[in-house]
Amino acid sequence: MNLLKKFIKIPGRDKLLFLIALTLSFFVKIVVFTIPLRWYSKFLTNRKQHTIPRNKSNETETIRDIARAVNRCSRHAPWKTKCLVDAVTAKLLLRWHGISSTMFLGVNKDEEKNLTAHAWLKCGEIFITGKRGYHKFTVVSTFT
Repeated sequence: MNLLKKFIKIPGRDKLLFLIALTLSFFVKIVVFTIPLRWYSKFLTNRKQHTIPRNKSNETETIRDIARAVNRCSRHAPWKTKCLVDAVTAKLLLRWHGISSTMFLGVNKDEEKNLTAHAWLKCGEIFITGKRGYHKFTVVSTFT
């Protein structure tokens, strides 16, 4: 019930963006966990856009709104989201708004020498998703 009260207090645009992010996240989760990355990776790259924001104030606001919506979605979705799902969801939302971004995929070995992976998304110098711990990973692929 407390979450419902918080949701009601969110401004209308943020509610809509959250609901869109939640819906998109659901479909992205299905794709990420059923289809190999090599098959859908071409859809993550847009060669027509640059990765530097155009420094419009409304664009920066939209970037932050999308980051907040995907973060909310990650915390409150009834399913568990992982960094790749968050990064792809945010990338698609940014593209929908005509804003370019770069998604990074990195790998690292944990204490037991197991290979771990992480995905994060940046728009220019702004982290959209995956900022926590990104510096521990070696970048193996980027999608602009």
